[in-house]
Amino acid sequence: MIVARWREMRIVVMHTGKQAVEILRQPQDSPDVAAHAMPFRAWTAFHDTLSAGIAEPLLGRCETRFHRQYMACRRALLAAREKK
Repeated sequence: MIVARWREMRIVVMHTGKQAVEILRQPQDSPDVAAHAMPFRAWTAFHDTLSAGIAEPLLGRCETRFHRQYMACRRALLAAREKK
């Protein structure tokens, strides 16, 4: 369970890091960027990341797989506890 949770958290950190880099890449002196709030800028960065390639969907699939592994281990642990 610990390894599955660690892997899931690592993927989340990768997502967050990529988002931060994309937001920092936006030109700060542009009136289009400066006029919008951070949620819009974050969405724009996310959209640009998705349109750039297959990395985001791949990370999403890994995150889902690791979460399923964690939940399967958790169910097995709870079932073993109930048997005692």
